[in-house]
Amino acid sequence: MPIQIDLLGPIQHALEPVKMLAYVILIATFAMLVSGLLVSRVLLNNTTLSRHTRRKIGQTVGSLVGVAVIYFGALAIFH
Repeated sequence: MPIQIDLLGPIQHALEPVKMLAYVILIATFAMLVSGLLVSRVLLNNTTLSRHTRRKIGQTVGSLVGVAVIYFGALAIFH
């Protein structure tokens, strides 16, 4: 009887954190978009700031939210 080596199982098991990290990056991208739009379009709508300034503030907030989601997501996956 020949020896059977299961290579697919360990490879799938090793790629599980990578797949979870891809989901975290997808969620972070969505969180960046939503939080940036929420800040620039809704929260700063009735201010006297220019459109460019509101957009830049929204981009900054979105970037910070995205970095936080990726950081805590990666921390939860690899801890």
